[in-house]
Amino acid sequence: ILGAQQKSWLFKTLDASTATFKLVFSPTPIVGPDRSGKKDNHANTIFAHEGEQLRRKFSAVDGVIVLCGDRHWQYASEDTETGLWEFGCGPGSEKHQLGWKKGDERPSHRFLRVAGGFLSGHLESKGNASTLTLHHRTVNGDVMSTFAFPE
Repeated sequence: ILGAQQKSWLFKTLDASTATFKLVFSPTPIVGPDRSGKKDNHANTIFAHEGEQLRRKFSAVDGVIVLCGDRHWQYASEDTETGLWEFGCGPGSEKHQLGWKKGDERPSHRFLRVAGGFLSGHLESKGNASTLTLHHRTVNGDVMSTFAFPE
């Protein structure tokens, strides 16, 4: 999915970054999980080689978290092999939740909600310490999950 130049730039940039948190925004999942019949992202078997390469690289760099936009459900997943975290923001309305069955929690899921909403974040720095807090929210802004990093 990524070209050689894109991947090289991404890896070099992550390695050179001194930021406490490095947020990788992706239109599609890198951790997933995703439905078995899908063939359009790094969480699918069709792109297993590059997906594994990205998960291993991202997990080897301190502070990398993946934020995924194009899933019609909200989730937080932690890759069972690498420990890489990914957050799916979900659809922006209650009319567009689809593609995942309610209750179909997989081993990597730390949160699953098949409904509309959004993801919000808050970064707080005190001295040399920083905390990133991510919240899944309903379409009305009610908090449905909270994850704070570092854990």
